[in-house]
Amino acid sequence: MFNLRADPEERSNLYHVAQWREKRLELHERHARAYMQSSHVHQHRNLPER
Repeated sequence: MFNLRADPEERSNLYHVAQWREKRLELHERHARAYMQSSHVHQHRNLPER
């Protein structure tokens, strides 16, 4: 996970930086929702509502 404005060459991975935890969780949730909405995935998992 990179801040492309501050680090356009992607030299500093922010994935484990505590300051970016909420953004990381948001991105995981967005990815999971998009994956579950794809036509090839069974809708057997429930994601928490925000």
